[in-house]
Amino acid sequence: MQAEIRYKALEIISKFCCMFMLGLTPAIAGCADTQAGGLRAPIADRESVGQQLYLQYGALALRKRAEGNPDAAGRFSFKAEQARLGANVPPEPATGLALNEAQRRLTAALADPAASADPAVTARAQVMYDCWLDEYREGVDAGDIKACKQEFERALQIMSKARAPGGRVLQ
Repeated sequence: MQAEIRYKALEIISKFCCMFMLGLTPAIAGCADTQAGGLRAPIADRESVGQQLYLQYGALALRKRAEGNPDAAGRFSFKAEQARLGANVPPEPATGLALNEAQRRLTAALADPAASADPAVTARAQVMYDCWLDEYREGVDAGDIKACKQEFERALQIMSKARAPGGRVLQ
């Protein structure tokens, strides 16, 4: 019983931390340099896809650390740091997994000029794809797998609506 209560409390805390980081990090970033798990963000370009990847991978790394998954936390922290430095940060390959179609859809969406219309949504699609892939590989919590997949699908849907019927990119 006590272990179940502790687990539930940790789950609530980790979800709160994740929501806090995703919801307030952009607002805080406007005031000063952002510090997340030892990562420093330049503030000038927080509206770019790269900066959004930095913020969102950083938040995912914190969530993974709170869940007790240091390997995933390290991978996502590395991706956040690479994005902060301006490096190309591709999504993880889904080689041999059931997520190959999702990877194909994400790759097509990222190559579309409409992807730059909303940097936060574009980054969300990629980060949630990587989250989904990570949770799928772990195979531990069906709820986490479903949550990452739903957020990925939602971001792709928003990205597809950024294109007008005639093929023009809506800003």
